[in-house]
Amino acid sequence: INALNELGHKVKHVHNAKNKSKSPLPLFFVDILPKYNNKDIHDIRSLLNTKVKIEKPHKKRSPPQCHNCQLYGHTKNCCGHKPRCVKCGENHPTENCPK
Repeated sequence: INALNELGHKVKHVHNAKNKSKSPLPLFFVDILPKYNNKDIHDIRSLLNTKVKIEKPHKKRSPPQCHNCQLYGHTKNCCGHKPRCVKCGENHPTENCPK
């Protein structure tokens, strides 16, 4: 945090990313306060004698849509709902649609 502050970037929050088993990864999410020089942060190649790569935030993906029930937030493999046809909206799998 201090190293970024010394370079003129005000750090709001730092989060260490973790893998599925909750072990820390060598990946950090850093929120900085709005400032005129924010774009300069992408030019930083090292911090505290450590090589770093600073990337722009990735856009969030939309939630997955189930190809079984057509609802959002889960996939066909984890679906416990009745099938719903994407073509006609009836309660049968799309591949069995008579239309």
